[in-house]
Amino acid sequence: MIAEKELPFTPFSSYLRVKRSQAAGQTASGIHLPEIARRRPSEGTVVACGLGRRVPGSQTRSVVWNGVGDQILFQPADFHEITDAFDGLVSAEKVVATLWSAGRQQSEVVEPENSYVKIKPDVTEEQTRAGIILPEECRERAQRGMILDLGPGELRLFGPMAGTRRTCRDIMGVSENEPLVGRTCWWEGAKKSVQVEGSDPCLLVQAADLIMLEDP
Repeated sequence: MIAEKELPFTPFSSYLRVKRSQAAGQTASGIHLPEIARRRPSEGTVVACGLGRRVPGSQTRSVVWNGVGDQILFQPADFHEITDAFDGLVSAEKVVATLWSAGRQQSEVVEPENSYVKIKPDVTEEQTRAGIILPEECRERAQRGMILDLGPGELRLFGPMAGTRRTCRDIMGVSENEPLVGRTCWWEGAKKSVQVEGSDPCLLVQAADLIMLEDP
């Protein structure tokens, strides 16, 4: 970490320079969060963008979809501090979601990025048959919920299709014509999801972590 607070630099490749809203592991008021709460995503504002990842063997670069001013969500572990805990880099391929303002009330809408799937979860089973409340990390049963939206897919980094995206549908193994929004899906327990709170509460799960799709 660099001591200077205002270090001018330009991110390379597909990295985004991000001003994080709050330090990892604490709230905006400085209250430190327990480990289980730290699995929620961090939020930040994009202040600079790289030109895109160079496709091997060509002059082509991948498209960086996020732009300056975008509000993004990302995993705390994917934030690389530069000047302090609030200023650093996040790879565009690691962005979980983008937040957009919509409607007269300017409420935030969560738009999944990369291979994340936006899901409205069913009520989580929080206790044993004997009535003992389980901590979140112990809820290992498969989870289910309704698909609300799909990200554009994961970036291919190698091979003849490098620089293009493998869609969430392709990752899940379903055809492009099969309807998915509104369908019920299952995934591998609470640890495989990212919890988003606020005006558009939802879970974000990577397409590769979905294990089942219920028949309509």
